[in-house]
Parts: sequence; structure tokens; C-alpha cells
Amino acid sequence: MDKIIIKKLSLSMLAAFFFFDNSAIADSFRCGTSLIEVGDSKAEVVDKCGSPATTESFCRNEYLQGKFGYEAVCHNVDLWTFNRGVGTFLMKVEFEEGRAARISTGDRVD
Repeated sequence: MDKIIIKKLSLSMLAAFFFFDNSAIADSFRCGTSLIEVGDSKAEVVDKCGSPATTESFCRNEYLQGKFGYEAVCHNVDLWTFNRGVGTFLMKVEFEEGRAARISTGDRVD
């Protein structure tokens, strides 16, 4: 009986973690009446949402098996953050090679 209760609690905690995690991954998000989707260019995103609140660039390493072991290959990533107003979540768009590769939510704007 105790194992069943522990299992139910574990599942509840896991569900709560996914529900309340602020960095959820999305395939798209809305800017007004426009939809931003993975694969959109930077120009399309600016046209639909305007300029981002913040931008940053970083290198995401991918490790590939080579002749002499693993080697790191840098993928340049541009991260744009959009602030859609008080009471909403920040929207983050990661661009690789000029195209939206990942869309996620950030913290809630107070």
C-alpha cells in the first residue's frame, strides 16, 4: 500500500514539474494575429512581432565522432527574447543559420 502512495506522489510531482516549468518548448507562438513557427526567418519574425526586447549570441557545441575521437562543432545560436506585456510569459526564439530552430517560454512578466 505504501508503494502505491509513493508512486502516485511521484507521478503527481512529475506532472507538476512539467506543468509549472517556465522553460517549456513550443513549436509556435502568437504575436498579435501572426503565428511564429520553427523555420521562420529572422526577417519574418521581425515583420510579425517587431524587434525583440533582448538579443544574445552563443555557441552550442555538438559532439561528433571523428577519426581520432569526438570533436566539438560550434553551432552559432542567436537568442531573441520577446516581452509581450505584464501577465504574459517571455517568449524566446533561438535562431540557427538565420532560421527559428527552437521556441520556448521564459519567466512571467510582472
